[in-house]
Amino acid sequence: MICNDVIERVECYKYLGVWFDSLLKWDVNVTGICKKVSQRIGLVSRLRKFVPLKTTKLLATSLAIPYFDYCNLVWYNCVQCSKCKLQVLYNRLARVVLNEDPRTHISDMFNFLGWKTLDVRSNINTACMVFKCLKGDAPCYLQANFSAVNMHHSYNTKSSVGGCLKQHKALTQAGQRTFHYRGVGTWNKLPPNLRSLNCTTNVFKSKISEYYSCT
Repeated sequence: MICNDVIERVECYKYLGVWFDSLLKWDVNVTGICKKVSQRIGLVSRLRKFVPLKTTKLLATSLAIPYFDYCNLVWYNCVQCSKCKLQVLYNRLARVVLNEDPRTHISDMFNFLGWKTLDVRSNINTACMVFKCLKGDAPCYLQANFSAVNMHHSYNTKSSVGGCLKQHKALTQAGQRTFHYRGVGTWNKLPPNLRSLNCTTNVFKSKISEYYSCT
């Protein structure tokens, strides 16, 4: 009951394209992504015979990859086995685009295509959202989760002068998978020159994409 209104309890609910389950395990959402991506992989595989590599890559990045990125700030705190399922599909997509067999090393294919792993793609999106929070371009309830280390003490430490954020303790694995915990961890791992950038979000995203390409 909320304000005398009866709220129906359901096992899962779709909101803005994301499936929320009652335990926030994201199994239903990951299953839905896998189904949609598998369908797109089949389509790309059939069309690959008739179009050049450049067009095949464009089809993959337009039809399939957006499902991996959409709202991954919300659901990419899923358990590792779910992430593995998605990465396997992502690898399969790369093999279909390049028409390679399963024995081809996935890193070589990603380097050729200029693709990044799903973990790296998630880190980039996470860092960009933290950047927006620090610039004041994100909702207040998100901005409140991030504060610089030098706001909590005046000691001249490496983290306080390097633009690091205060990391609050998380005693459970669920707490460590929250956006603000992951966001602080991702941000603090960036080099100081990136944490101190004063630019637009698009420029920042370009810079950290270059950084992850070199690491």
